[in-house]
Amino acid sequence: MHLTVRQKNISHLCSAHVSKVLADLIAVYDYYVEGKSRVFDTNISISSIGMLPDGRIVYRRENGQVKICDPNTGICNSVLEFNNLIGFVTITQKGKILSGTPTGHIRIWDPATNICEDVWANNCFNEFVHFITEISDKRVACGCEPHKIKIINTHTGAVEYDLYHRMFSECKLLPDGRIVSVSAYVLKIWNIKLGTCDIKVHSDDVQCNIIIIPYTDTKFNIVCGLYNGRIKILSFEKDSCNYVHSVTLKGHSKGIDLLMSLSNGLLVSASDNLIKIWNMNDGTELMTLCHSNYVTCIAELPDGRIVSGSDNCTLKIWNLDHIAIERCDTTLYDGASISCIAVLPDGRIVSGSRNNDPFLLTIASLRIWN
Repeated sequence: MHLTVRQKNISHLCSAHVSKVLADLIAVYDYYVEGKSRVFDTNISISSIGMLPDGRIVYRRENGQVKICDPNTGICNSVLEFNNLIGFVTITQKGKILSGTPTGHIRIWDPATNICEDVWANNCFNEFVHFITEISDKRVACGCEPHKIKIINTHTGAVEYDLYHRMFSECKLLPDGRIVSVSAYVLKIWNIKLGTCDIKVHSDDVQCNIIIIPYTDTKFNIVCGLYNGRIKILSFEKDSCNYVHSVTLKGHSKGIDLLMSLSNGLLVSASDNLIKIWNMNDGTELMTLCHSNYVTCIAELPDGRIVSGSDNCTLKIWNLDHIAIERCDTTLYDGASISCIAVLPDGRIVSGSRNNDPFLLTIASLRIWN
């Protein structure tokens, strides 16, 4: 069952009536060919989903709200919002919520009380906050325009260091306590205790994204997805000032959009509508999985299968037990393009979708799939 409503059919209704009609339609859109979903939120596009230590779901809506809900009851416990829209959200290991705004404000929320405990108002000097990465219980790294990564002391709210990386796109924590930042052609590893750059690695093509994969107590890999469709794996030893060796994986023809490491050590990459599974030990491509449209998100299920979302309004669950092409166990249909997914400890899938069709009135939602 695929639900779409043409705009001209409801153009004569007032906005309040439209909202009620859409809510009623969503309520019956609950059973699928091979799965059943429960709708928790509708009408506003969902841009990201996270999990609190107590099992509740945190998700950001594109209207700037952050909501917290119980996946078992469907009750929305709280809504975090203020005059400046929330642009980025991260959850700390202690369960606090950090939010950034386009005006440079960073807020610390307690999800147990729904109270904003602190505001770091001047740390980014009205600069857009791209990301917030937790380094330790004492520090976070905030990516701010223009070209700055700020190391902030979470106890005092003071900026300890300004790290300069021109046109950076993201920042990740390394197993040895350092951080790595990436821009189009340059990867930098920073010593956050000294505020210095330990390593600078130049790329021969635009870097789209990175993930960090520890593989021994003293070694780790930085995996870089490139715009030319290649994947570069850089192997480092902890606290070293250079990488030990590098491997390049070739198989995609377009830029790498997503990277993920599975619990069994395999690497997952996505480019356009294709997903590839790799053996990182020898660099071999094991299988190719295909959607009919752009792949937007991937997650691993507790039983070892993976779930992927796509712009074609579907979620696919893939069995990786056998080396084969198109090993799809289940297809789940949503009413709008899938934008993000998360997996609950019991194996249920949480999906968020977005409204992006200018001709049909698609209905964005937050769903939990059994």
